[in-house]
Amino acid sequence: MVFTLEQLAAFIGAGFIWRLTKPMQLDASALRRSLSVLLYYFLLPLLVFSVVIKLPMTLRTLLVGVVPMVSTAAVVLMTWLWLKRKKGWPAKTKGALLLAATFSNVLFAGIPVMNGLFGPWAQRLAVEYFILGSLPLLIVLGVMNSKNPGLPQLARFNPAQFLLRLPMVWALLAAIVVAKMHINIDQRIISWVDGLTVGVTPLMLMAVGLSLRWSKKWNGIALKIAPAVAMQIVLAPLVTWLILKFAITIPGAQTNLALIVLAGMPATVLGIDVCERYGLDTVAYQIVFTMTAAFSLVTIPLLFRFLA
Repeated sequence: MVFTLEQLAAFIGAGFIWRLTKPMQLDASALRRSLSVLLYYFLLPLLVFSVVIKLPMTLRTLLVGVVPMVSTAAVVLMTWLWLKRKKGWPAKTKGALLLAATFSNVLFAGIPVMNGLFGPWAQRLAVEYFILGSLPLLIVLGVMNSKNPGLPQLARFNPAQFLLRLPMVWALLAAIVVAKMHINIDQRIISWVDGLTVGVTPLMLMAVGLSLRWSKKWNGIALKIAPAVAMQIVLAPLVTWLILKFAITIPGAQTNLALIVLAGMPATVLGIDVCERYGLDTVAYQIVFTMTAAFSLVTIPLLFRFLA
């Protein structure tokens, strides 16, 4: 585990150092957006397809998908109850904090962590967590806030269009069709896809590092919104553990542990783009993102050691 965390920290650190030094005067935010587009629209769909076609679709797969749906819904409810008490906060700040406290980085951080701690088989758990946990969350939050007069850019949010524009959804559907219809794919194509996805892990972690930033002006704000950090990296894995302990039984101790670790991932890089696109409070989200990314380097090893 130590070696895995050292690798993760090295790639994240490389991205953060780039932000500080700006080689060739290339701005870190611009580079992050470019990497995110490459990953989101090309490499991650290939990885999703490659992972899903190699593993069987069983009842256990469906149960694994139910866990993030239930745990995410529970954390969303508790975060909403906390934010409801903050009467003077603007809608865009509440929307950003609700997103930051519940939208986990199960792709950009989760896939490398799963691969490093558990092996290639666990990458599928990260994919399922995103598709069945994170995506429904985004759609629900979009619909909930579409009528909010404080968030005019969400007024035209369309759940169907949102889903149809996600390359990973199409990759998942294609993989399920191939697996269920027993379509034989040439081994050379599979090798080609696997070769392209080799670089996914360092690029995802670099994108996380490029997104890290802090300002002294944020110190006072950070204390006020610290509960959002706790929701993301403490409450979410605790709720997932309770669900697996008392509500949903999934065979395999490693699968259970992997799901709990996934639930403790920091806030996602993609949330920064969501905030920019829909007019949410980017600064509030950035604070929670940076804090969860930093603290998760401690909480994830603790989760793994305590529950393994």
